[in-house]
Amino acid sequence: MDSKNEGYLDASQKEKLNILREKINNGETLNISEKNELKNMKAEIIKLKLGDAKFQELQKLIEKREGATELTLPERQRLYELNKEARG
Repeated sequence: MDSKNEGYLDASQKEKLNILREKINNGETLNISEKNELKNMKAEIIKLKLGDAKFQELQKLIEKREGATELTLPERQRLYELNKEARG
């Protein structure tokens, strides 16, 4: 997670992120709970960047991609656009 994305986190989330970073930098492995916390922080940042509607659209496209159904070309393009917007 880069510093510009940290601006979307509150103080307690930033503190938790720094603890997780320190743990990783010390060569320790994150447990499942810590990995989930990190995943939830990332999802929250993406949701704040995209807004609720686009975030839900992104989730649906990701779920479809991970399932048995192949994405159509327009769906793949939209997924790319939403990912690009979320990273920006």
